Amino acid sequence: MNTATSTARTHEFTDIGALRLTNERGDVRVGCTSPDGVARVRLSARADIDLDAADVRSEDGTLIVDIPVLTDPEGPAGVRFRLGPLSVDTTGSSAAAVDVEIELPAGSDIRARTKLGDVVVSGEAGDVSTRTGAGDVTVERAGRVRIGCGSGRVSVRSCRGGDITTGAGDITVEDVDGPELNCRAGSGSVRLPNSRTQKVTVTTGSGDVTVHLGQGTFEGRSGTGDIETVVPRGIPVWLDLTSGLGRVSKDLESVGAPEEGQEHLTVRVRTGVGSVLVRN
Repeated sequence: MNTATSTARTHEFTDIGALRLTNERGDVRVGCTSPDGVARVRLSARADIDLDAADVRSEDGTLIVDIPVLTDPEGPAGVRFRLGPLSVDTTGSSAAAVDVEIELPAGSDIRARTKLGDVVVSGEAGDVSTRTGAGDVTVERAGRVRIGCGSGRVSVRSCRGGDITTGAGDITVEDVDGPELNCRAGSGSVRLPNSRTQKVTVTTGSGDVTVHLGQGTFEGRSGTGDIETVVPRGIPVWLDLTSGLGRVSKDLESVGAPEEGQEHLTVRVRTGVGSVLVRN
């Protein structure tokens, strides 16, 4: 009979205003919700491994969490060999997943990286920078974001602009303001229900794009996919729309061309295969 084993480790720190985290394998959950200003860290693994190998400390107001590859003694040993141009390495299959739960004061800046695992940031964070090899990223509220995923979905409820990239996966930013937002997806749809940045740029190789543009400039490009832009009534819109193979249409209230110095929106859209629509 197999008996499941697990290990856990906890820490507390004061006077913390930022997080720098590296986790080779496992999910990361960060809540910027500490009611007393104390930073709390909990590491857990569903394996009998030595969590003391993880480096957890504070340095000049920054909480540092560095979790290396930790081997599960009950996992497969794996093999590693090279035969001419062929290289095989399955030793990583014995690595144990270490899940991380962190509570920080509101407004803390966050830098987090994991090769395999999801990253979730809840509460009111400062600037957020995350990178995952494979895993979803979810951010509730943040300042500027810099998010990179090899493969995974990105969902941001509210931010102050930034850069978001995923190789394969959808991108959703519910509410964004600030100077600029750049979104890039190799394969995946991009949805921005409320964009109030000065400039938003969206590029996807394959996927649909939907942007509700409140102000500024939108530049969108898709290799294969439809692009829909929704703009408010009563504001002039300068348009540059192209589709290699697909319908280009607009359904806008007639307000005439913008006069010099008058507020207006700019929409530049290109799609190789797909429809283009601009509407109120």
